[in-house]
Amino acid sequence: MSRAPEYHVPVLGREAAVQVVSDPQGIYVDATLGGGGHAELLLEQMEEAGRLIGIDRDPEAIREASRRLERFKHRVVVVQAPFWELPQVLMDQSVPQISGALFDLGVSSHQIDEPARGFSFQQDGPLDMRMGPDAQVSAGEVLRTYSLERLTQVFREYGEERAAGRIARAICRRR
Repeated sequence: MSRAPEYHVPVLGREAAVQVVSDPQGIYVDATLGGGGHAELLLEQMEEAGRLIGIDRDPEAIREASRRLERFKHRVVVVQAPFWELPQVLMDQSVPQISGALFDLGVSSHQIDEPARGFSFQQDGPLDMRMGPDAQVSAGEVLRTYSLERLTQVFREYGEERAAGRIARAICRRR
């Protein structure tokens, strides 16, 4: 079997697939498809009647996953959408119920390794950090334009940062 080059290597991927697939003929969702690594492992645990719906908001990830999952094309549907639109995606696919779902939340190794994505802490690149094209504002724009109060709120709520106010003040002074 010829495998596609690795876009992102799932941590504990095989173990997760074994735990998620309880009905090998069921319908499963990979709600954070990425490069398709988990989806491939899930599909390998399933029988021919099993079906997988993979969604991701990143068009680059969609292209990579579609290539990787080509051998399963009759058993998999790939949709570009953020995972919070899962109910609508399932309605669009006429799926009233699923057997299980996998959410691999966080940033992929590919996103960190690719400087242009703006997630890397090891390589220079724009401070972007957008997960997909539906995100209108880059991280750089946030730091340049948000008020002190809004930056503090973002760091506190989304980063759970105790020093949110101090960090936001330092950024505003630096601007």
